[in-house]
Amino acid sequence: MDFFDKLSRQLLKNNAVSDKRLRALVEMEEEDEESAELFYNLALRRSASDMAYHEHKRATHLMYKSTFESFT
Repeated sequence: MDFFDKLSRQLLKNNAVSDKRLRALVEMEEEDEESAELFYNLALRRSASDMAYHEHKRATHLMYKSTFESFT
């Protein structure tokens, strides 16, 4: 269970780091092929970490829900 306690915070941190990198890249004035590829990769990572974070919260909620329902 200790792994799952830390997982939520790690996913949120990964999302925040990807978001900061993405915003910094958007503010860059130069536009070249390398920047476009980096932008795409960061956007993809941000989206994936956001989905993983929400899926972890959903799974945790369902575990708690099924545990509480098993007592009734």
